This record gives sequence, structure tokens and C-alpha cells, in this order.
Amino acid sequence: MPRFSPLLRLLPMHPPLRSLLLAALCLASALVMGCGGGAIAGIIAGNNKARGDRRPPDLKLPAIDIPNDRAPIFLLGSDLEFRALSVRNVALGLPLDPARIRVELISDALKIVEEQRTISLSKVDENRFNVSFQVKTAQFLAHFTGRQKEDVQCKLRLYLDGRRVAPDGTFVLVQPPRIDRILSKEQDGAVEVSVNGSSRVILELGELQARDAKDLSVRVFQRNYFVASSEPDAIREVEAELEKFVCLERDPVSGLCLRARVTVVAPSSKFPGVSILLVRDRSAGWQDLSTPGRLLYAPELDRLSPETASLLGGVPAVLLGSGLVPARNETGKIEYLFEDVELTLIKGGARVHLANSSIRTDLSNSQQLFFLLPRSPDGLPGEAVLELTQRFGDDVLRRVVRRLGASSGAPGARFGVETPQLSPRVTMLLRKSTQLVPGHYFPGGFGGEELALFSTGGDYGQVAMLRAAGFGVYREIGRPINVVGQRLETGRMPLALLPGSFQRSATGQLFVISGAGAKGPNVGQHALLKSTAQVESPFAVEDTELRAAQAILVGRSADLDKDGMTDLVFARVANGGEANLEILSGGLPTPRSQVLSLPNGFRPDLLQLVDLDRDASLDILCGESGGGRRLAFWTGNGLGAFTGPKLLACEPHVGFFESGTKLIELCPVAQGSGLPHDVYVLAARGKPGGKQWILPLRYAAASRMLLGPKPSEILELPASLPTLRVGLPIQLDGRGRDELLVGTEGGSGPGLVGFSLDAVRPALLPTDLVPEDAGMRAVVGLKAARLWKRSSERGLLVLHEELVDQTKLPVISALPIAGGRLHSRRSLLGAARKKPPARVLSGDWNGNGNENDLLLAVDSELEFYFDQGSGSYSEKPDLLIPVPGLIAPSVEVLSSKNGVLVWLEQGGELVHYDLRQKQRSSRDVRGYLDPPRQSGLLGSASRVRASDHDQNSVLDLSLWLVPAVIQSQDTGVLVALRRSSQPSKDIPFVVTEASAVLRVPPQFRDLQVAELLPHSKGHPGIEASLLGTRTVVFFTLLVEGVPGADRYSYLPGVLPDLRLDSDPSQLLFTELGSPFKGTVGQRDMVVLAGGRIRFFRNRFVRSNERLLGAFEPLSDYAYPGVASGLAAGDFNGDGISDIFVLSRRVGSNPGPSLCLFAGLGAGSFRSCYVYPSLLHMPRFYGSFTTRDFDGNGQADLVLGRDLLLSR
Repeated sequence: MPRFSPLLRLLPMHPPLRSLLLAALCLASALVMGCGGGAIAGIIAGNNKARGDRRPPDLKLPAIDIPNDRAPIFLLGSDLEFRALSVRNVALGLPLDPARIRVELISDALKIVEEQRTISLSKVDENRFNVSFQVKTAQFLAHFTGRQKEDVQCKLRLYLDGRRVAPDGTFVLVQPPRIDRILSKEQDGAVEVSVNGSSRVILELGELQARDAKDLSVRVFQRNYFVASSEPDAIREVEAELEKFVCLERDPVSGLCLRARVTVVAPSSKFPGVSILLVRDRSAGWQDLSTPGRLLYAPELDRLSPETASLLGGVPAVLLGSGLVPARNETGKIEYLFEDVELTLIKGGARVHLANSSIRTDLSNSQQLFFLLPRSPDGLPGEAVLELTQRFGDDVLRRVVRRLGASSGAPGARFGVETPQLSPRVTMLLRKSTQLVPGHYFPGGFGGEELALFSTGGDYGQVAMLRAAGFGVYREIGRPINVVGQRLETGRMPLALLPGSFQRSATGQLFVISGAGAKGPNVGQHALLKSTAQVESPFAVEDTELRAAQAILVGRSADLDKDGMTDLVFARVANGGEANLEILSGGLPTPRSQVLSLPNGFRPDLLQLVDLDRDASLDILCGESGGGRRLAFWTGNGLGAFTGPKLLACEPHVGFFESGTKLIELCPVAQGSGLPHDVYVLAARGKPGGKQWILPLRYAAASRMLLGPKPSEILELPASLPTLRVGLPIQLDGRGRDELLVGTEGGSGPGLVGFSLDAVRPALLPTDLVPEDAGMRAVVGLKAARLWKRSSERGLLVLHEELVDQTKLPVISALPIAGGRLHSRRSLLGAARKKPPARVLSGDWNGNGNENDLLLAVDSELEFYFDQGSGSYSEKPDLLIPVPGLIAPSVEVLSSKNGVLVWLEQGGELVHYDLRQKQRSSRDVRGYLDPPRQSGLLGSASRVRASDHDQNSVLDLSLWLVPAVIQSQDTGVLVALRRSSQPSKDIPFVVTEASAVLRVPPQFRDLQVAELLPHSKGHPGIEASLLGTRTVVFFTLLVEGVPGADRYSYLPGVLPDLRLDSDPSQLLFTELGSPFKGTVGQRDMVVLAGGRIRFFRNRFVRSNERLLGAFEPLSDYAYPGVASGLAAGDFNGDGISDIFVLSRRVGSNPGPSLCLFAGLGAGSFRSCYVYPSLLHMPRFYGSFTTRDFDGNGQADLVLGRDLLLSR
């Protein structure tokens, strides 16, 4: 039995039955597509002559026709439909009755009979009637799908009034074209494609009989959302481009392709959702359908506007793209399904889900989604990934996720600081605080640790989270959480914050204790705080109650029994008025309680957990600050049991037992450090200004006693030192031995002092090891912390007050520990040196791979300062190179990694200096002057700048040379020198002859070099600019001859001169373009002129194979005073370039001013005044550089000799 088309193999039959069998073919083709029950529409027609005819009609057997140009359509929702079945030659008669017509599909091989029930019947004309009928396909399909590898004989039978009116049409049902495999990535049985029509789908097809790609067509059936879905045209059929056809198997006899791999371009769709893909094989004149494939149309995200938003959120935003919102149409009107859309921001390991209520459904549609941006997910500036999730409920629940940001090719949500702070390592706090606790409370971020900050006021306490935002600077995120407590009778802090893991497998927890509770006299309130990793509310609170505690005097936390959970130790006052110690262990909220008795009348308010007896188990040490001034301790066994108490054994004449003496702090040192003592006690007598001591205590292993100090061991402090407040043992030099740092009341004396503990009597450390930072006062907290995750260096955090304009402000100062010393919170380069730098450059000057080293070029000297970690520098130059006659502004870097510099000297020398080899080479460049000369000096306006002229990845040199004394016939010269990889005898890596020389009037100044036009490697070039009287002139340096030739020529006029209404003082080339469509290179321009900053866009075109350009003005703003510096950088962390102007105010309010012009993208800016710091005003002006020293995404400033961090 030969095959007829991929779906039909006909048996010999009478020709009039052919149409009947073709109808059966169409019906069977639909059935094998696996769609369940559905509706099939057919047209059945009779053929009668008019009654007036004299001749009887010809005898014709009934038959079913199917026009070849129509085929079954696969509807979404698993429906099948025939559009054009025609039954001819059936004399139905009148009246028409659907019950008279019945069709059966019969398969003896499958042993089933499928009966079609007529739905409606209508008359078309005298010879034709239409009838619609329905087929229950589930049974037939279930049998057939199990026998797809075999031929199945079928018959189509037609009944009129219950009588068969035509012979059975017999045919053989065979496998249709088949999608064997979809090579594109599938999700839940569907291939994700973009709604914009750019996606490719690769299919492997079987059961073909195609000659080539022309015999195949690919159709996609999508929902038609612009009509009601109940109408027949609720779907749209779209032709898909068959981009590639590869035959995998051919029949050796017929040459027909049996298997093929095809690449299909999925057509575009206005809305996301599921569509059906079908392949049609037209090789036999039919359009036989394959088994269906599913396409899942996914949205396309273009960009987010605005390009930058505040850290605090609340900014209206719009997401632009295609297919952003799923839709439906059940009433003839499109309805957007916003409930099936979810927006999420991801940054620094934190995720923020936007509530659907934040979407403006009244404004949004499939091309734009309006919503309200929340806070930055991690509370820090930078780019967050915006994630759009859509849900579709077809046969299965499907999810589509699309992202902006990261590797998507377009920026996500950019968060920036509204007003960046610039200061040394000092963090201004929003409220007065009493305690800070470093820890890991939030995932990701710039710093190694976050800070939990504890504040009190009246009957409440607050806990806020600060995240590291640079080298020792922090930023508060989210809202502080309120906890309740009451002030203690002792006058000490009303609440305490204890860190630890108080539940198994929990981290980042805090325990808050209070003195007396508000819930009753026998209840002390406390709260367990858990980190949430949510920027809005970083901590969540769980209230618990401690019973039978009239007042908690002091508390500490540590793992006493080594069970992996933090235990709590309280000194408390019981109901009878006697004090005792309570230990809570075993985890919260239902800990085990253990009570330790205290000597009569002992009311400890000093408590430390320390290993006194060196048995690797923590012991308990407590003391009274006043009263009897006694100390007691318990030794622990590491399993939660304690022995004691034992009182301090001390000689009776030691002064701190006398009346009026107060114990301030117990400071245990690290065990095993080899120090002569174990605990140091800070003590003072009388009012502020009275005597103060440091009292060493030693644990005697033989007697198992804690021994008090001998008179020879006690250090009495100088009367000039301020009142001691808090102490912290800490290692400064990394040799395993602690030093003791003590915070003081400050005021007229140092706020921080240090003591060496190596000898039996402590000794005051010199100020070169512990700096005396002016302004630090009222220190209440000292904590060791890792200041930066990229540095192994530790640091000291100091919680204190700062007196600014007679106002006390709460701050945290960070002092790096590096090089065996404690560095100042200010990075002051060469504090004792008076010369202001004329140029500041960063690079790797000592060859350790760290490019945060700094070079300060001053008159006749080059000062080098090496980064010692966390942005700390020596106050003296680490390397000083005398350069007599140095033109300091001319210093330029040829290689920051290899330490190669060039500069000009007044004697006419161009100097090449290699720091690694300490090798100096030079040549006299005065011969390029016009007229040439062998003597005389170069003027201070002479400059050298580096850029890659010929695009060979080697920096070349541009020189601007003017004589020191300008005669009437003198000119300035612009010189281009090409460098090569072969060193010359005179100056390494610089060609001995000038590549090009151009004479220019000598009054021009401030040479700048940049690629302002898009030169190619085939035609390399560079542009140079000079400032003149009310003008900026440009010269284009182009190659002559073949690429790589030594000769270049300067070509003026490619970029027209820029005419201004006042003299320009500073010029800067940068990229002001949108981050979405910005060009590569520094092609736009910022000019300071006439007390205003002016922004220009470079517009270049290609005309007759020649590049032409011009600078068009964008905007201009005023700034205060007289400008002396201009720099670009991302100062607010939003990924868009900002501009800083340094100026000096004049008049009644003189002084320096830094003015920030924050970039908003697309060349627009907003002005925002930012002063360097309330804590510090710079001493030197006019020269500064920008670099992100701490890697937090915000450019920092080296202003004169000061490093100011941005956050």
C-alpha cells in the first residue's frame, strides 16, 4: 500500500470517495496532535437540481471535500477545529434537522468506533448545506498514541436519517511530521523566547518526506488579545522564518529528506505567555501538521528610569521593555494581570521583594511598568539587579525570570548617596550612643564586619545597624529597633548589648539586658535580637522575661560550657537585696539557670569572662567600682561548673582600697602572651583631675589565687592626662603581646592613650605609636575590628564625642593598626612638610602590587607615601627623591604598575625615571623651541602628558614647551614623541626624534590630551587641547603614510575652537554620555570659566571619509569662590560620573569649598555642595586627585596632603 503524503496512504478506491477520505485524513491529523476533546466544524453539502429541470440530475455518490489550501488549526487551550469540510451530493430535503446527520470514524485495528454528534445544520444554497459536529477524541487518541510505530487502517462512515448514504472511505493513518527534539533550552516543556522576535529555536524533525526547506513551513499560533477569546479569531497564526535547514537523513531511492535539523526565528509577540509551534510538510501538496511544540514568550527588559536613585528609596521609577505584564481578554478588552508579576531587587546578597501595591497599575502596561523603588537592598550605594518574574498557568505553572544589571548588558537599579560625606575615617552618628558591637549581621557588603550601635534615652533603648562603607567609615541602614528598659540606680548605662549565638546554628544575634523592668518589680526585661538581612529592619526582636531579678547590674556573654551556644552571665540583685551571679546556658528561650553566691554585701558592677588559670576554660572575674572595691573570681571547668568565689589577695596599703577610690574598668589580657600580669585595673580617686592608676593583677597558679599589685608595679598616671573612661588590651605589633589602649574624657588632653605592658610596671607609649587626635573626647567605647574585608589589617573603633563649633557630636573614629603602630584617623601625608603639592598621583610605587601608593610632586622634590593598609600612610615620606628645577605640574605616569615616570625640568631636560631600577635617563628638549636654543630655562607652564597616539598599547608623549622668558619672536611648541618597545641610547622607550612639532602662540597653557574623535587602528590619532584667551583650541595628531610610521602631523580645525565669554581656567575630558549608550573614551568636556562650570557634548560626524566634530553646550552651573581644581569620579556610588570643583571662597566667609555636581546620566547634572568635613578643613589647596582607595564604588579624594574618604 503506497503512501500518499506523510499522513495518508490510500487504498484503491472509487474516485468520488476521494474527497470523503481526505476529510477523514484531516480529522485524523487533528486527532494525533494529542489535544483531548474539542470541536470540529464541518461543511456538508447536497447537490440538487431545481424542480423546474426537465432532466433528472446525474447520479452522484455523497462525498466529503477538503480544499487543499486549508488545514486544521491547532487552538490554544487544547482545542481542535476543522475550517473547511465539504460533503456533496446529499439530498437532505426540508426541513433541516441536525439530528439527521451522523459521522463515524472507525478503526478495526484499534477496535473503536468514534461517533460525531451533529450540533447545527444550515442551508447554503440549493446544492449545499453546512453542518457542524463535535468529536470526542479522547478514546481514539488514547488507542492511537500507543501504536504510533504501526500503520492503522481507518474508515469514515456517513449516515443520513440513520442510514448509510455512501460507501465507507478507507485509508491508512501514519505518523505525521514529528518534532523529535528541541535543542534549545526548555523549561517545563516549553522553549523560552523573547517577545521582540530575536530568539532562535533549533528543532530536530522526523517522519519527513520533504525535498528541501521549501517543502516545510513553520507556524506559531498565538493568542489574539484584541478580540474576545470566545470568538473564532481568538488566535492568530504567524509565519516563522525558517532560517536554516540541514538534512540529517535522506531516502536513498526517492532522495526525500526523512530527518532534518532546522533553525527557526520565533516571531515577535506583544504579550508574554505560551504559544504553539507546528511544522508543516507540504511535499505532497498537503499541509500536514507535526506534533506541537510549545514556546514560552518571555519579556524583554530595556532599561530603568531614572538612571540613579537615592539610597533611602521612595523614588518613582519606570521599567521600559516589551511584554512586561501578562494579559487576558475575556470581555473584548485587554486586562493586565499585575498579580502575576513580581519585582525583586538583589544587591550584596540581600533581596528586597516589591509589593504589588507599589506598582502603578493605572499607568502601567506591557511596554512600561511604573513602580516605587524601595531602599537599596543592602543599604549601600551601587548597582542592584532588578529581577522581573512572571507566572503563567497553562497546563503547568510556569515562571519566567528576566533581569536588568549584572551580566544583562544594561544597568539595573543604581543607588547613590544623595549628599556624599567626605572626611577622614570618622562616621557622624544620628544619636548619642553608649555601646558598639562589631559582628557579622548582614550578608555581603564592602566591610568585613557590621556594627550594632546601642543608644539609650529615658526609659528606652535603640539598636541600629551600621554597615562598612569604606576604610573605617560606616553608614547607618534601615530603622533602629526599640527595646525597653529603665535606668539603673548605679548610674551606669541603663542597658547593655551582648553579642553571641544564643540558639543552635544561629549567628548574628544580640542580647539586650536592662536594669529593672516595666512589667513588675521582679522582672528584668531583655530582648533577643536576630539579624534579618533586610535593609528596612535589620534586626527582629523576640521578647523574653527573666524572673526574680529586681535589677541586673552588669552582664557578659561567652560560651562557658563549650556547647557551641553563647551563655549569659548576670550580676543581679535578688529579692532580699543581696546580689548574686546567674548563668543562663543551653540556649534561648528556655535556658538552664545556675546561681553563684557572692560574699555578703558584694554588689559587682564590673564583670569579665577570662581564662585566668590558663586551662582553656573561661573563668568569671567581677568587682565593685565603688563601695568595698573588692574583686572576686570563680574558676570554670569548661563544662559549665564553677568553683569559688575567691577574693583578690592584696597588700593592705595599696591605695585603691582607700575611701574615695573608684575602679573604672577590668582589662584582662590575652593568655599565653608572656606578659607579667593577667588583668589590669583602671582606677581613679576623687573628682576629675585627681590621682589615677593602672593596677596590674597576676594569677598565681600554685596558690590558685589572684594577687593584687605590689607598690612597685602600680603606675600612677601624670596629672595632665584626662580622666580615664574605658580600656582595651590589643596587639599593635603582631608579636603576640598586648598593649593597653585607654579612652579618656579628652578635652584639653588626648582622647586616647596607650601603655606598654612588657615590664612589671606599665609604661606610657609614645605618641608616634598612639597618635594624639585632637578633638576626640568623652570616649565610651573601644572595639577591635576588621576595618575592611580586603585587608588583613585590624583597626580600632572609638565611640566618642567630638566638639565641633561648641557642639558635642557623637561619632565613631577608626584608627588603622599597621606597621606596629596605631595610625591616626586622619591620613595626613607629610604633616611636618610645608610645601603644598602641585600634582598628586597614585600608583604602585614600591612594587608590592598595591596601586594605592601616593606621589606628591612639590617644588624640587618627589614625595612617595606607601599604603600601609586600610588607607593609612606614614606622616613622613617613605621615599624622597630630590629633583632640582622640577616643574612639578609636569610629572606624568608612564606605568603605575612598573613605577615609571616622566617629567620636565627647568633646565630643559625631559626625564624618564624607573623607580624599580632607580634609573634616570634624560634628553634636552629645548631644541624644539622656536627659535631653537641650547640655553635658557623652560617656563613653569611647560607640560608633558602621556597617551597612546598610534593605538599600539604603548603610551606616547605630548609636550607643551614654552620658554621661561618669552621674547617677541618666541612661540610655544606642541611636540609629539612616539615610544617604541626598543629603548634608545638617550631615553628608554622614547623615540629620539619628534614625531611632530607645531608652533603655537606662547600664551596658551594647560595641555590636555585625549581621543576626542573615534580614530581607528588603521588611521590612529589623538587630540590635544590648550587654553587661551576666551578660547579652547584643539589639534588633531594624525599618522602619515602606513600605520606604524614614525612621522605624524598636527591638523587643526577637525574640532573647531571653542569660543567662550570669559577665560577658561580648568578643563577636563570625561564621558558624560548615558551609561546605556555611552561611547568609549573621554570625548566630552567640562570647562571652568567665569565662575561657572560648563558641560559640553562632543558631536562628531563622518563627512567624505573625514571626521568632523564640535562641542555643543549642555548646561552650566555656578560655584562659590575662585576655582583651583577640577576632577571627575563616581563620588556617590551610582555608577555615573560626577564632577568635583575645588574653590576658595573670598569675602566675609573665606575658606575652601568642595562643590559636587552629581551626574544624572545622559549629560545632565544637579549641583550639591559638599564640604570636606566638619572635623577637618584642608590646609593645602589647588591640587587633588581622585581614586576609589577602598573599593566601595565611591571615588575618594587626596586633597593636598589629606586623604578624604567618600561614603
